[in-house]
Amino acid sequence: MEQQRIVTWVAMLCCCCLGTLATTEKRTEQQLRELPCPNVADIAPCVCTVLPDYGMEMDCSSVTSSNELALVFSAEIPFLDFESLTILNNEAITSLRAGDLGDATFRIITIMGGSLETVVMNTFMSSYHTLTDLTITGTKLSFFPFGEIESFTQLRYMNFENNDITGFPTMASASLRELLLGFNSIGGISLTSLTNLPSLVAIGLHSAEISQILPGTFSGLPMLQEIHLEMNSITQLPAGAIELQTLSNLVHLNANLLEYIAEGALIGLHGEVFVQNNQLHELAEGVFKPLVDQGDNSISLHAEYNPLACGCEIAWLVVNSQYLRHLMDDPTCSDGEEVKNLDPSIFNFCP
Repeated sequence: MEQQRIVTWVAMLCCCCLGTLATTEKRTEQQLRELPCPNVADIAPCVCTVLPDYGMEMDCSSVTSSNELALVFSAEIPFLDFESLTILNNEAITSLRAGDLGDATFRIITIMGGSLETVVMNTFMSSYHTLTDLTITGTKLSFFPFGEIESFTQLRYMNFENNDITGFPTMASASLRELLLGFNSIGGISLTSLTNLPSLVAIGLHSAEISQILPGTFSGLPMLQEIHLEMNSITQLPAGAIELQTLSNLVHLNANLLEYIAEGALIGLHGEVFVQNNQLHELAEGVFKPLVDQGDNSISLHAEYNPLACGCEIAWLVVNSQYLRHLMDDPTCSDGEEVKNLDPSIFNFCP
């Protein structure tokens, strides 16, 4: 009887030990799943997610104030190098201040929607040498320390579309490749606006209340390939307005009020040119013939929805089927007839 009791106690002890071991292993596994993220309770309501390569993403969309955001990043954070910070549709934060993000560094910062109005100097200071992508869109942002951009040595992409920014911001960056400022009240671009952005590949200024382009605005940018100026109120392009040096490029001038394009206004274009939805009465030979007469480097022209007169001024295009092939859509004359369907013989008496 005594021997049986001993066996029972030994069995119970073994079960207890195994249970404790299992619980310990379970806790250890849980901790490994959370690492390298901080303790969940310490950073709430922010949420940290571990990526497959053990990078960390921080989502702080649910914070209720800038003070709470600062409290999160003043918590004990064992590993400060984050892949990204995301704040979406947050109506509580109106200002981001220096120190709100502590010493954390980020490669990507995305703030979309919400009531953000101001970003103070040095807010992203800890990310001077890590930040590659900065997006602040669809907010009430009216002030940002653009003079600080030069300090972000790895910055490649800036998307500040659809905010309350007025005027073209003064900035310099040796690394920036893509700058999107559409749907802001930019109003104009000075001759020096892009001078200090030598690595720029794409510029987005669509629906930015721009009414004119000065000669030389886009000159001297050896890597520039893509220009978005659609949905503005530009009425004419002077000689030297757009000059590119790349062998493949896109220029969007559609949905403006363009009535006149001077000879030499479009230089170095070798890709697609969009001039649809304007007020052009002609596709002037002096403007477009040099661009469709470049062999393999000729442009593809999109020119629908312009009130083209289709007199002798368009003969150069119609009588040469090689040139017609560069029309990518179906522009029509003011009477509705498609340019591609015009009989070349009607232009025999043109000078």
